[in-house]
Amino acid sequence: MNHPFNPNNPLDRYVFLPLTDAERRRRHPLRALQAAKDLDLILNVARESAVIEARRAGWTWGNIGECLGITRQAAHDRYAKAAAVMLKPAATRWPEQPTGAP
Repeated sequence: MNHPFNPNNPLDRYVFLPLTDAERRRRHPLRALQAAKDLDLILNVARESAVIEARRAGWTWGNIGECLGITRQAAHDRYAKAAAVMLKPAATRWPEQPTGAP
């Protein structure tokens, strides 16, 4: 199935428009891979934050897994440690700094 070109979609403009040689050099595949890696990191942080907020709101691991398209167990395995740390009272998350520390 072919995807129709939509000029209002920035991804379509990136993929479908003819490129000049200069544009082709700027869109080197390694730059695209680096950008994809950076986006993946951002998405992982956003996803983890959303899971922590969902747990704080009382969602079950089953609810979270269903929303993410994974099993309850996979959601728990992937996010339980981060959620447990962030849901502790702030005073117990990190050891106290010695007094007089800069």
